Amino acid sequence: MLKIGDAVKRFNLSRRTLHYWEEVKILNSKRAENGYRYYDEFNAARIEQIVFLKQLKVSIADIELIISGNANTAIDVLTCHLQKMRQQTSDLTGLCRILDSVILAIKSQNSFANAVALQKSLSESERNMTMHTIKTEPDRFIRLPKMVMACYRAESESPETDCYTVISEFIKKNSLHEQYGFRHFGFNNPQPSEDNPIYGYEMWVSIPEGMEVAAPLWKMEFPGGLYAGITTNLAEIGERAMKLYEWASSNGKHEHDTSKPWLEEFTDYKTFWGGNAKEMSEMQLDLLAPLV
Repeated sequence: MLKIGDAVKRFNLSRRTLHYWEEVKILNSKRAENGYRYYDEFNAARIEQIVFLKQLKVSIADIELIISGNANTAIDVLTCHLQKMRQQTSDLTGLCRILDSVILAIKSQNSFANAVALQKSLSESERNMTMHTIKTEPDRFIRLPKMVMACYRAESESPETDCYTVISEFIKKNSLHEQYGFRHFGFNNPQPSEDNPIYGYEMWVSIPEGMEVAAPLWKMEFPGGLYAGITTNLAEIGERAMKLYEWASSNGKHEHDTSKPWLEEFTDYKTFWGGNAKEMSEMQLDLLAPLV
């Protein structure tokens, strides 16, 4: 029998990690008569297996499949994981080649700007090809619950700011940010175009079910659903969104749900909108791609 405290020390894990593994049902402890929780021989060995798989960068979802399946399942899951690791290795090798080239060019030109303009060791087509192969995988999959939303849409040269001017007043007036389960989303509607500075942006904030909403806002029931999510910031949002779109359109496992909008979730809306961020890189948000 292995006490939880001893497992923490032996495997250099936190109690929270062990509790999480129990919550997702890949591990199980038992309470003894003295009140302490223990891992039996089977589960102590299970911890060692999970730690080994985590060292190989296998996700908890895949670990669950391996542990609950048979040998063929383990082979299939690990083969898929190996293919992903090989792709990541290839991507990193391409980036390393570019970095080597740029560093050498900087040394020879004694200037970063001149190096970028003059370095010839990697052609533009090769560089673009290497960058194109680097794909963004979702950080996580999220199943959003059903929610009642208060909504507002603006159409202008700065619809995001115009939207938030109205939404923030509504949030503060009703202390929504202090409510349990408060969520705050936005998305382009319609999308901006190169030849037109006018475009639309729509914002949603979660509200209690029985709350009344007056114009110009409107009330809507959001059905929830499965989303692929990545964390980004305002400085990188365009590139990250494009990579996530490429993944959602061609990952081969999940289909892109075209009936729902992509969502931007302002997980720390006070920093994002409140002027507390000193740089665009500090303005964090989540990108959520709807999946079938």
